[in-house]
Amino acid sequence: MAENAALTHARHLAEQKGVAVTAIARSKQTGAIVSLETTSHSDPTCRHLVRVLSGRLACDCPFSQHGGVCTHRAVSHDRLLVERDRAATRPRPVETTAATVDGRPVNIWR
Repeated sequence: MAENAALTHARHLAEQKGVAVTAIARSKQTGAIVSLETTSHSDPTCRHLVRVLSGRLACDCPFSQHGGVCTHRAVSHDRLLVERDRAATRPRPVETTAATVDGRPVNIWR
């Protein structure tokens, strides 16, 4: 099965089975997403961890461990796309500079 077909199939199955991202972990240093937690379609008490490793998604479920595109990676992939789009449309913080006189910072407390 081609990669896109496998992802499409996994997305469809995830939607059918109700697999969803339940948590996102970010790097403290960069703010980048490092892992996502998803529900399991076979066991409601189980969660799966999908890690972002060098631009690839790795899931701890048995299907993914054997090379398949699992539902957990599919929903995580879609969530990453949503997060990327949100970041692109989020207003950038305005950089501020301290007030200066003759090139020296002004201290308002003197």
